[in-house]
Amino acid sequence: MKRILACLLMASQLICTSLAHAGTIREQVNAPSQWKETVYSKTGKSAYIFDADIITPSGKSFSCIDVAGRRITQSEVNAWAEYLFPLGDYEGSLTIHKGVPDALTQGYGGEIFQSKGASMSFTYTEDISSGNVVSSIIRYSALAGDAIGEVFYSCDDPLPLRGEYAKAATLSVTDAQAVADTFVQALYPELCLVATGVLKGTPIELSTLENDREGVMIEFAEQEAYVFEYQHAPNQIPVIFANNNAVMLGTTESGDNSIIYSWPLSYERLSICVSDQGIRFIDYQNTYEILQETNVDAALLPFESIADVIKTILPLKYTTYEYSLGSFNITIHRISLGYGRINRKDNPTRYELVPVWYVFGYEGKNESVFGRSDYDCILMVNAMDGTIIDRDYGY
Repeated sequence: MKRILACLLMASQLICTSLAHAGTIREQVNAPSQWKETVYSKTGKSAYIFDADIITPSGKSFSCIDVAGRRITQSEVNAWAEYLFPLGDYEGSLTIHKGVPDALTQGYGGEIFQSKGASMSFTYTEDISSGNVVSSIIRYSALAGDAIGEVFYSCDDPLPLRGEYAKAATLSVTDAQAVADTFVQALYPELCLVATGVLKGTPIELSTLENDREGVMIEFAEQEAYVFEYQHAPNQIPVIFANNNAVMLGTTESGDNSIIYSWPLSYERLSICVSDQGIRFIDYQNTYEILQETNVDAALLPFESIADVIKTILPLKYTTYEYSLGSFNITIHRISLGYGRINRKDNPTRYELVPVWYVFGYEGKNESVFGRSDYDCILMVNAMDGTIIDRDYGY
């Protein structure tokens, strides 16, 4: 199998240099707008249904770009507070303070509260030995927390939005996006919108309140809010958004879940949730800074070669499913080319943005039966050499 892939990629390398400067990126890689095909595993038990839009960016060319975890700055914290608490009505301190270090890391952060119940917290953690940032987050929540039936939303992966309005919403997605865009343009104009979806709200129940009354039951209508995801877009090419987990869990002998692996630095994510009541939360995790370009005008493989890799690898990836599930289908609905962040092989504490093909799909033929997210990434392929990127491990 490795020999077959190697031959495909060697042949492709002869083509990609001549395509590197041929007009748009779609023209450079000779990508169609859609891919419709069904591929079966060798056993015939699994089918891979390609009914996919092929998305390419509007930028002119890719570069490889070094990035690193970024410290939250005092001016950044002040800007959030000024935007979200314009009257200065809050308790606590905006000053970033140093926490008590553990054996490996040193933490910095702070938290403020508004009398109406809104809050803002900020923190980042550095590796003591290297000084590298290993995690960071700034978070704002508008939840009052003392009103029965008030709906709150947590920072989960976006669910699909079908139409112009979220469930039980009177604010359209267009108007909600304008609210989120205004915040981003004011504080982070270098970021761009990369994903839109909805979150299901959870009402505050009596049992969560100090003055709850036993035996009282209240029914709440299901309600949704919009969520907008923003990422960097160097050279007018966005970092592709995909659902992910920051840790891998294993089961101990006692049956408890424990963390067996976590990323040195999780993927950056700015999430803004907007409902009829305005901004419900803003969550900016694992901020990073762009350092330098290392491979300007990177040559990309033609899409035909990438498609061969995808058709070869997907049945191999899901081989074990055939033993547990028997026959099944995987539907691929979108394949997007953009930046992906990977760990540098020569230095695991440093990172770079490289051109990556993201393959999005879900189990089953019918999403209404099996359910799906628009942003479940089932495969990542390096657009320069056709190698597979393991999203769980970051390279």
